[in-house]
Amino acid sequence: MDFICYIWLMILLFLRPGDFLRELDDIPLFWISSVVTLLFCFPKVMALMSSRSLRANAALPLLLIVWMAFPLSHIAPGRVDFDRAYQAANIFFKPMSFFIFTLAIVNTQRRLILVCRWITFLAMILSALAIYDYHYQAFPGVFNHATEASFDSPTGVILRLAGSGTLGDPNDYAVFLVFVSMLNFDPLLNRKLGLTRVIWLIPLVINVWAFALTQSRGAFLSLLAAVSTALFLKFGVRRSMLPLVVVLPALFASFGGRMTNLTLGGTTGQERIEYVGVCFDLIKKSPIFGIGYGETSAWLHGKVAHNTYMQTMAELGTIWGSVFALFLFLPLLQFIRMRPPRTRFLDPAMARLYLFYGGCLAGFLVGILSLSRAEVLQTYLILGLGTAFGRIARREPPDPLPGFRVQTFGHILLAGFGVVLFHYLLLRYFYGVGI
Repeated sequence: MDFICYIWLMILLFLRPGDFLRELDDIPLFWISSVVTLLFCFPKVMALMSSRSLRANAALPLLLIVWMAFPLSHIAPGRVDFDRAYQAANIFFKPMSFFIFTLAIVNTQRRLILVCRWITFLAMILSALAIYDYHYQAFPGVFNHATEASFDSPTGVILRLAGSGTLGDPNDYAVFLVFVSMLNFDPLLNRKLGLTRVIWLIPLVINVWAFALTQSRGAFLSLLAAVSTALFLKFGVRRSMLPLVVVLPALFASFGGRMTNLTLGGTTGQERIEYVGVCFDLIKKSPIFGIGYGETSAWLHGKVAHNTYMQTMAELGTIWGSVFALFLFLPLLQFIRMRPPRTRFLDPAMARLYLFYGGCLAGFLVGILSLSRAEVLQTYLILGLGTAFGRIARREPPDPLPGFRVQTFGHILLAGFGVVLFHYLLLRYFYGVGI
């Protein structure tokens, strides 16, 4: 029953009933469903929260620390705002609980594979509705597709497809579609399904069609990273070079227009660089305690930084921002540690899913270089399933998950230093921005 409740939560996450039926908009369906889910999986959640489990899996302690960091960013010397602190804790509690539900409920290989299938199916429905609305404006107020000036368009503007809810921005939705499309290849390459696997071409085509209509350059970089990582996990560095020479040009040829124009000539790219520069200034202003969760918009004229790493560093401070950075990196680092031939998966289905989900994680980490996604549920769905994979995939040797030990504090500092150094070098020597 707990698994059925979890699938229902995913349905609410993708297809928000309140968006389509205004009568349901005031009913907190997700919160009610979360409480019901907790009732069914309470023993499993308590087992995860045991001291032994917390020491064995570094992701959970890091997540709990980040949850405390969000409200604490508003309780600092010279800045105490309990109302904002409560709001921050309340906002982050929802994705944190969803991450915990994922680890508690998706606890078998079969459940993990079923969840991945459901994600592909639900994304297909959302993409089909978004595409229909894109062409016929069938759902006013649900899908807010973006218009943008373009010299390449005959009309001087282009319409960029968006999803709904927390995926209501074209860039956010496109990065999520990279994740979905990578998962879609898993059943397509499953020989045990026989000819029936051809059915999985339907969601792939619809989701890729929606991806192309978003015209997101950041998501295209995410796609390149996802495909490159999947090939690296399969073949290694040297042997993956040949397929990359074939695949990458094919991707550029398949997606044209704004999406494959990776220069910074447009105003959007220049603005994103300026926002990261502002984040550096904010870090200098308050390096330890940060400026407070959600406060970057006051410095960016009501906008977000469009960079999850640097916005979190600026808002939470370098210490808590470093904890969050390690939390983001941990699942992918775990996948790299499991790379064959060092590890042999006992189930061919998990060996195949390993390649595509590893690509998903890398693509997501690249995608949030141009997105602010620290508190949305899709982030914790992706990271939660990646962490769950490491807990349940049967393999030899049975390499344990990274535990929370004294060395973890060094890893936290290394992750934070790496994030700041990467952005500093990128801005200073690649884009020529004075910092």
